[in-house]
Amino acid sequence: MTPAGSPSARAELTAALTTEVHRLEDTAIGFLRELIRTPSVSGDEGDYLDFQSVAGKLWSSLSGLPGIDREADTVFPSRDNVMAIIPGDRAQVFVLDAHTDTVPAGDPSLWLDGGPFAATDGEVVWLGDDRVRVDIQGQSVERTVRRRLGRLWEARDFDRAPIIYGRGSFDNKGPVVVAWLATVALASALRTQNLQLAGTLVTAFCCGRRARHGGHSSACLGSGQLARSAWFAAATSHL
Repeated sequence: MTPAGSPSARAELTAALTTEVHRLEDTAIGFLRELIRTPSVSGDEGDYLDFQSVAGKLWSSLSGLPGIDREADTVFPSRDNVMAIIPGDRAQVFVLDAHTDTVPAGDPSLWLDGGPFAATDGEVVWLGDDRVRVDIQGQSVERTVRRRLGRLWEARDFDRAPIIYGRGSFDNKGPVVVAWLATVALASALRTQNLQLAGTLVTAFCCGRRARHGGHSSACLGSGQLARSAWFAAATSHL
């Protein structure tokens, strides 16, 4: 395989990666719905061999994917981390981390159509002054968002967007699936272009915010690797 380090190789990889992301988009959205419909409150993220749990669904989603090695790590009983690894030079490791737990759903009667695990289609509308409206199946609710999210809306050239509504859709199963999509698409793009990363990518789907640092440390150190850098895929507010 050719290292993906030259400008021409990077350009080819970028184009191939864009193609793969578009190809896998519907699969990723379907996977997001499946994860939203699977409760994973902190402390109950699941065993990777329990395919009805979030950890188990992530583990099985990586089965048989060319270019991706998978590992699992038990942090606490029935609380497993799942790692997707694109192997390369183990002296250079980058960790992409996304926590798989959510906060509790609260009173189900306060949720709009279908409850907290329905993964219902809807729309969010920016109202200005750090306010948004969520429209779900003819029902609506308005909420104030944090200033940092308000700034994001102000920087966009649109004021409404489709959403999938349910506990964890924003924090943090959306980022989990973004990390999953990026990793699977990258492995496929590398294969189609006959390229190899200069280092190793470890995408760590970790149980709980407090457990994840030990989780991705074990993912790297347990394989004789030490991460040079890491990026945490996480939301900044609950939805």
